[in-house]
Order: sequence, then structure tokens, then C-alpha cells
Amino acid sequence: MNFKIEDSTNEKVPSKFEEIIKDITRKRSTQSLESIRKDLFLTLVVYIMTENGFLPVFQKTVENCSENNIAMDKISGLTLDTEKCEIDFILVGFDDITVKLILCPLGITVLVNVFISDVNSDVYSVCFSINQYVVSPEALIVPMIFRNLKHFSNIFKNKIITPVKSSIRNFYGYSSASLLGLPEELLFNIFLRLPINDIINVSQTCKKLALLLKNRSFWHKLLLRDFKNELVGDKDDLKKIYKDAYIAEQESRQRSSQLRCRTGTLHDLMDLSDFVSYIDNPLWDVII
Repeated sequence: MNFKIEDSTNEKVPSKFEEIIKDITRKRSTQSLESIRKDLFLTLVVYIMTENGFLPVFQKTVENCSENNIAMDKISGLTLDTEKCEIDFILVGFDDITVKLILCPLGITVLVNVFISDVNSDVYSVCFSINQYVVSPEALIVPMIFRNLKHFSNIFKNKIITPVKSSIRNFYGYSSASLLGLPEELLFNIFLRLPINDIINVSQTCKKLALLLKNRSFWHKLLLRDFKNELVGDKDDLKKIYKDAYIAEQESRQRSSQLRCRTGTLHDLMDLSDFVSYIDNPLWDVII
């Protein structure tokens, strides 16, 4: 059955994945269920890495394969029943960059960390509850061992696979089919078409975008766009200048609203309510 982990059900899983799981449960039959559960989760992580183009490196050699002919004995020989497990991968087509996967068991949860030391200092992390995905390690039918594999796959791809691929491709000058994979110049052009609240929300989504949106030139362009402010020096804090200009504009609107409120229209009262809401807006904590 040639399909992805995310398409698994209670009745079916990818055939190669099923073979590996059967091999693990046979070899680990004398171990505790908790140990088997951890090893099954480790296998799930390694398998989803391979089906997304990351090939494991064993003994300084790369398994020249796809997910359909993984070295089953080496995968099934891995164990998470220790302090941590480290595995090196390469992304197909980028053989000179090593991607390190580190799994740290923390009771019934596992912290998954991935980093690419040759590309940047970012660490891509996500914490999983093992019991949410490996529910019945003693089940006789492999598909019944697992649950919520689509949920697991979506989280893993969004938090690990996509950003890691984008980082590697960007390092080589390629764009990728994700927001993070776009060139910085194109990202700036997109952001300059957003209102300030949306820009701040974008900056809170990940460290890379937050760092990107600290660019001084970007804030200068925002000032020109929203306030036509060209009187800035080389050492000025442009984010603070933008904030001060924004607040001054809102206060001016408030004074106008207060004057109009003397007529007592519902629309004018709503304008005043909008002004009050901006004062405690948490976006200023991000800007400053």
C-alpha cells in the first residue's frame, strides 16, 4: 500500500511501516510495554522523516533509498529507552548538509529537536505525548497500535519538516512552497501591504519572521507608507518612532470622536470605543 503515514486508519498503515513495526514488537516482546511504546514512537518519527525526503545516516554511510526500501534492521534496532536518541539525516539532493534529530524522553512525553548546524543556529522543536499516538503496543494488528496519525503528521510537518526544508533550500538560494521559503525581498513586499496589526501578528508566529521584521529598512518603509515621515536619522529607533506616530494619530482621532460625540450618534460612540481598545493593545510590547 503506497500511501503516507497521515493517510493511515485503524485498518491500514503503509506496508513498509507495518513490516518495521512487526519486527520491533517481535524483538522487544520481553521488554515492558512502556519501553516498547517509546521505541514504536521513535520509529514513527524516523519513518515520517524518511517519507518526507530525509534519509538516515548510519555508520557514516547514507541509505540510498526511499521510504519503500528503508534498511529495516537498522531502523528497528534504534531505541528510545535511554536518556536521549540522536540520529543524523540528509535531505535528498543536499548531501553535504547534516540534519541532526534528537529525541529526549520526558516521562510519557518526548521532546523532538532538529537542527542544521551548517546552515543556521535555529532549533526546531515540538513536544509530543507518546500515549496520544501509540495507544496499544500489545495489539496484534499493527494499525490498532496507533491513533491520530494524521494529527501527528500535520504537527510534525508544520513544526519540523517544512521549516527545516525551507532553511536548507534558502541556504542554497532556492525558494520553497511556504512563506518561510520565500526570498526576504518578496516577504517585505508582502508585509508592506498588511496593516500594522497583521504585521505584528506575523512577527509572533516564529523566530525567523520575528527577526526578519526587526529590519530597520522595513520600519523606515512603514513610516513612509503610513505617516510620510522622512525625518529620521541613522541611529533613530524607527519602531519607537512608528509607535509614537501611531499613538499620536489615534489620539487625534479620539479628539475628533469626542467632538462628534456631542451629537450623540451611535457611530461616533463606536469610534471612541475603538480608540480605547488600542491603548492596552499587546502589540506594543512586541514592537518595543
